[in-house]
Amino acid sequence: MSNILTPEKVNMAAEAEPHEILFAIHKRVVDTENLMAQYRTHAQNLEVTIAMLQERIEKLENKKQLKGAPYDSVYGEEQDGGEK
Repeated sequence: MSNILTPEKVNMAAEAEPHEILFAIHKRVVDTENLMAQYRTHAQNLEVTIAMLQERIEKLENKKQLKGAPYDSVYGEEQDGGEK
C-alpha cells in the first residue's frame, strides 16, 4: 500500500503558500467528485446490464417452457421421456 503523504509531499506542504494548499485541496475534492460520478455511472450501467440479462433469461425460460408444453399436453409425458 502506498503512502498518501510521502516525505516529499510533506516538505512541499510545509514550504507552500496558503493559497497553494487550498488549491491542492480543492483539486483533490474535485477529482474525488469526478471519480464518484464515474462510479455512479458505472453502477447504473451495470444495473441496466443485469436487468437486460434477467429479462433475456426469463424470455429463454418461457420459450423453453412453451416448446415443451405441446409435447407434455399431447403425449402426457415429460420432455425427457419420463412418465408424469
